Amino acid sequence: MNFIPQQLTPEQQLEVLFQQKQQKEYLRLYNYLVNKCFDDCINSFTTKALSDREINCTRRCAKKYMKLNDFASIRFSEENQNLINEQNQH
Repeated sequence: MNFIPQQLTPEQQLEVLFQQKQQKEYLRLYNYLVNKCFDDCINSFTTKALSDREINCTRRCAKKYMKLNDFASIRFSEENQNLINEQNQH
């Protein structure tokens, strides 16, 4: 549920909604990343500490998905700008 104070202007309400959606998307990505890297990299529960292999694997996994997310964000921004430019031309 989104909470948007009614005393804000429509533009401010839109900004609050956008920030809430960004935060929700960030948390969704973070949760996915944790689950994916854990499932892929952690397979021994015989000790409290992670092995060097597990540590390296989780670092590579997190780095890979963060780079992928950055790339996707850039492409989304480019496509969004292209759509805005097309709408402004009509």
